[in-house]
Formats: sequence, C-alpha cells, structure tokens
Amino acid sequence: KEKLQGFEYLELLLRCMQLLCEGHNSTIQNYFREQIDNRISVNLVSELADLLKNVDHNVLTSILPIRAQIIHTMVELSSGCTDNQNAFLRLNVIDSINTILRNGGRFDDEA
Repeated sequence: KEKLQGFEYLELLLRCMQLLCEGHNSTIQNYFREQIDNRISVNLVSELADLLKNVDHNVLTSILPIRAQIIHTMVELSSGCTDNQNAFLRLNVIDSINTILRNGGRFDDEA
C-alpha cells in the first residue's frame, strides 16, 4: 500500500475530531468553527471544506480513506449544529461531494 508523505496522521486526526463531535456535542462543534477564548481563532470547518476540495483533485488512490474520513468528520461537525451546516453550505461543500458522487467515488482520471 502506497504511503502519502506528510499525511500519516491526518486520517487519525480527522477521526479524533469526528469522535469529539459525536452525540451532537454542540460545544465542541462550535469550538471547531470559532475559538473565542484564543487570541487567534482557526475555522476548522472552513479548513476541512478546503481540504475536501483539494483532496478531490488529487489522483492518488491511497488518499481515498482520507477523503472518506473528511466526509465522516463533516457529518459529525454538522449533525445538529445549524451554524456548521450553514458554513458548509456557504463553502460549497456540496459541489465537492457531487463531484465525488458523479465520478462513482473515483478521481477524474481513474477509470
């Protein structure tokens, strides 16, 4: 199985985010979008949407589990959290997911 350099822990990190949000944990769901207690806030909802868009154009088949984990994490981030749902809508996440579905789960140049 081919390994992606620099992506070794990404799937694990995304899974951890997913598990933290399970059970509609609104405190954590909102915190991933905005950290009001920090001097610098990082919108991880937006970063996740960008990651899906960028992974969508990647041609390596070994990235498929990471792409699936991104979607699983997005589901948990948005379950019961209308602010994150609206953020994903504004970020056009549905376009990336539609591209994946149109391609039957394959990347553009896989046949």
